[in-house]
Amino acid sequence: MRKPITSPLALALIACLAGSSRAAAPTSGPEALLYTRLCGQVAASYDSTHGGWVHGGVPTANSVALALAQARDGGPAFWKSCALRTVDWTWSLYDSVGGGFLQNAQDARRDTPSFEKRTDSNAERLENFVEAWRLTDDPMLHRRAEAVADFFVRVLADGRGGFVDGQVGDRELVPRSNGMAIRSYTEWAAASADPRARNFVLLSLDRSWSECWDDSLGMTRHNALQEVSAAPQLIDQVEMGRAYVLGAHIASRKSDLDRAIEIGERIERNFMNPKKGTWRTQAMPDKSGKIKAAASDPAENARAALFFAELASVTGDTRWRDAARRGVLAWADNVDHAGAAAGDWALAIRALAGADFPPRPEWKSEAVQHTPTSKSYGKKR
Repeated sequence: MRKPITSPLALALIACLAGSSRAAAPTSGPEALLYTRLCGQVAASYDSTHGGWVHGGVPTANSVALALAQARDGGPAFWKSCALRTVDWTWSLYDSVGGGFLQNAQDARRDTPSFEKRTDSNAERLENFVEAWRLTDDPMLHRRAEAVADFFVRVLADGRGGFVDGQVGDRELVPRSNGMAIRSYTEWAAASADPRARNFVLLSLDRSWSECWDDSLGMTRHNALQEVSAAPQLIDQVEMGRAYVLGAHIASRKSDLDRAIEIGERIERNFMNPKKGTWRTQAMPDKSGKIKAAASDPAENARAALFFAELASVTGDTRWRDAARRGVLAWADNVDHAGAAAGDWALAIRALAGADFPPRPEWKSEAVQHTPTSKSYGKKR
């Protein structure tokens, strides 16, 4: 039996958290208090001497995403200026020769050449640049977002669909990074109204399902022999689920929505810890079919809550918003120690009111699409 929730804040949240139609900062009740505390943590972590929301030489993308959302809401100027300052600093990690972002400031030093260009961090940064461009309509941000999108196509994309895990390494699809890449590239496709980018997104969603989905386990990782190489991971389900949700919103394909729902049902069936109301990091069945015990990670749970809230917005099914709400409530007593996950928790609470998806564009004609060139990208620094 699930352990009863006794925290006064959590009990109040049960009564007050509710959804509407669009992501928004809550303005009253205990959910507003929780959101404010999380935003306070994010604001306090801003460090102007090191580039903004940058820790250990690595930009904190979820803090930037939250700040841009606050700016879209018309919030204090602090959020917009700090987000754009961090986005500008992030460009210092961009490789002006080969394209793509290096992982951290150490890799970007000229005396320590590195080829570590991870798909997950490039995806987060592409999403930040696209969102910053949407907010400001700044031509420089457009050119820089275009440069990163071009790197995705030239280096990270698999011609059969999907994105590999990084510039170097195995070419197998990893659901976590692949889902993040598909989602960020979908954001780019929508913002640029590029039908070729949209078509590659749809191809990627189809291939990801055929290659990574297992009817018994969910989204899985495979080796070069197409054998399952690891226990099913929560974060793999979540990131691919978010990709299918956004794909369903942009392209209105029933198959993508059906897949997102199937992933949601898999998470609730296999990954949920019924005693705590949290989600386990992995779900591997034993010989009898019973799921083995596993820990719950707050950062991964924040992403899961965000997925369920977005799924609720697209489907209109309150059971998914209830799942997102339950995930928030399960960690409500620990929000003061959210750390780097504070931005994701705040975004999940915003999404309880509705998903902050880009508008569906009027797609351009494929015959007049601009072909990106390195000349249009601007200098690295």
